[in-house]
Amino acid sequence: MDPGTYARVNALLNQLLDLPEAERDRALESMAHSEDEVVVGEVRALLDEPMRATFLETSVLDGDGLAENDLSGARLGRLRIDELIARGGMGAVYRGYDELLGRAVAVKVLRQGLRLSRRQREQFLNEARSLSSVHHPNICSLFDFVEVDGLDLLVLEFVEGQTLRELLREGRPFDRLAVLLEITEALVAAHERGIAHRDLKPDNVMLTAEGAVKVLDFGLARGEVDPEPGQKLGAADTDVPVDPAGTAVARTLLAGTPGYMAPEQALAEASTTATDLYSLGVLMIELLEGRRPHPKGASSNELIERARTSQIDEPRHLPRAETALIRDLLQPDPGRRPTARAARERLQRIIDRPRRRLRFGLAAGLLVVAVGAGAKYTLDLRQSEAAAQRARAEAEQLAGFMLNELHTGLEEVGRLDLLDLVANRSLAYYDSLGEEGLRAGRGEAPLALMQIGTVLDLSGSHAEAVAVLERAATALADLNRRSPDDELVAYRTALTHLQLAETAKAGGAWDVALGALDVVDERTTRLVAGLQPGHGPQDAPTAPERWRLRLRSGYLRADVHLRVGDHERAATIVEDLTPIATAVVAEQPTLSTDLADLLYKACDIGLQLERTDSVLDDCQGALALDRELYQQDPDRSIYLRNYTDASLRMHDARRLVGDLEGALVEATRAEELARRAIERTPSNEHVRNDLARILSIKGDTMIRLGSVEAGRAAVEESLAISTPLVADPEEVTFQHTHAMTLLRSGRVEEARPFVENLIERGFVRREFLELSAQHGLIPAATAAQPEGSS
Repeated sequence: MDPGTYARVNALLNQLLDLPEAERDRALESMAHSEDEVVVGEVRALLDEPMRATFLETSVLDGDGLAENDLSGARLGRLRIDELIARGGMGAVYRGYDELLGRAVAVKVLRQGLRLSRRQREQFLNEARSLSSVHHPNICSLFDFVEVDGLDLLVLEFVEGQTLRELLREGRPFDRLAVLLEITEALVAAHERGIAHRDLKPDNVMLTAEGAVKVLDFGLARGEVDPEPGQKLGAADTDVPVDPAGTAVARTLLAGTPGYMAPEQALAEASTTATDLYSLGVLMIELLEGRRPHPKGASSNELIERARTSQIDEPRHLPRAETALIRDLLQPDPGRRPTARAARERLQRIIDRPRRRLRFGLAAGLLVVAVGAGAKYTLDLRQSEAAAQRARAEAEQLAGFMLNELHTGLEEVGRLDLLDLVANRSLAYYDSLGEEGLRAGRGEAPLALMQIGTVLDLSGSHAEAVAVLERAATALADLNRRSPDDELVAYRTALTHLQLAETAKAGGAWDVALGALDVVDERTTRLVAGLQPGHGPQDAPTAPERWRLRLRSGYLRADVHLRVGDHERAATIVEDLTPIATAVVAEQPTLSTDLADLLYKACDIGLQLERTDSVLDDCQGALALDRELYQQDPDRSIYLRNYTDASLRMHDARRLVGDLEGALVEATRAEELARRAIERTPSNEHVRNDLARILSIKGDTMIRLGSVEAGRAAVEESLAISTPLVADPEEVTFQHTHAMTLLRSGRVEEARPFVENLIERGFVRREFLELSAQHGLIPAATAAQPEGSS
């Protein structure tokens, strides 16, 4: 069969397999009127091919395009050949029986056209010996590779079940993340023995009747064309026939399957274990999104060309962690893909999300309630004014519920990504209101929209969150202009702009943040005009609400100025506002956390400006208040974490003034507090990162004090904690901790990829830049940039 016919058969077969079985016959008959008779005949034969046991391979052609003899009933040495299972690109597969060892086996008889040369046989045998030593529950075992009566035979474990391809075609339910994890377990076991699969695809993964995953044909597909000595291969060598099963064959057993091939395979470069990780990324998209990441009906040659140029349709509707992992797996450069072990750890973290501290199904119940309520937004809300008002009230209640009870419940179980569905349903409702609808009432609708924006930001959709918050802030500002004397509307206007400033600052959008804070300051100045600090009305907006906005706005403005390098301006803001905050807290003790934030920022500014004369007092003030708040309510996790941070800042202050012994005392207290937080929430990655950061800094201080062995032990523990956390490149805080520890340890080349990722993502903290420049990882001029967001 010529390459053009192969490609056409493959394209038509893929079109039919994408249809429900009931529609295939009609579609095939339609093809018969417009397609070549030979092509339609091959497609029809492939659709009829049995798919009932181990290796699903749909090609029925030998090397010359002729069907090989059926060996059922024959004896080949010690092997009894019982039944033909399937024919494929490599040959025929039989159910057999090893009479010497007394066990059922699968016998793969290699096609005559694929007989191995002496050198190829030696290479293949070396790999087969390695694979036979891998005894792993997720790998179909290779028992033997023998030559009998002029035939090359592979003797393999016999596996009953269905391939992933069959399950996907039938729409059968299965735990897709669990299957991916078991596939990755198989990759870890083989890769760490130097064995690559080279043709990972749904056809080569089977689920047994007991639900176990078996990866088939492991290590048997020769990924690279084996040239003769002195021969140089190029991309043109991959312009080869492609069989109807989609397998490219070129002077080799199996070069890969179009649609799952990595770029290096399509370019005829050497396949490595990294090649399997690329195929795993393609497989993840297919399993998790229910689609192949290529255009429907693309021919094999088109798929090979897409692989050469690293073209792939990225995931569209997956949570952030899954999307980040897939993007890393699909890196064109094999060296930038994660290892199988790293991929397994990231998949495990993804799977563990719904299990973290899950008790009595509370968060799941909250989600069901919220989704059920969210579904009501798709109804026609214009049936009557009363119905619209009721729907609006429900929408506003749900937005508050998302930000408070639901957010808290899902945060406990590590599934904030599930808020996306609820937030998007709510957002659809507010879109239906139109701009005038948003400006109705006293700002209830844009206030709820602000809460939706906050939820979107918490679940990782930062750009969308900023857009939603800007819309809410604009609507309230317009409403405030219409009702300039309504203090509740003025307060809500300030509140939405404050949230916009918080979110914009986190993304490094300094101008947006400062512009929003201008609005907050103007509104809060009016709201507290004529009031003594801490005093005000009991009705909304209450005195605590007014003053909290005032203090928080000042803190944020100081923080932004500090991050863009305007340290003196930041210091002036904090110095002017701290006496006011102190007086406010004397009347409103519930605002103590806002005063603690200002004192912490004063400490931060002192460290940045290296104010050795006052930094100890500044940091001690923050530490004392955070300690007091924690002691008053030790069950509040935010108080424990703030106390931990303040202790670590005190360490930094003592180091700045040369008191290394005192700094070690502060770091030891911070470590104890961080370990206490981990005992409470052992699955919380952020508190584990806090401990890693503290151990890194403490270890450096110990080494400076001469306790080299103990210091290095602390650093190694820090790396042991941070290493599994840095699998997700989106988590820049974790990447920063890990990179800083490596840089402090002089492990520059290990730190390089993390530094590059952080720089690419706009992470520009001063200490990080200076240390990176010191080790030659970035130009010295880059280290002089203003500090950015983390």
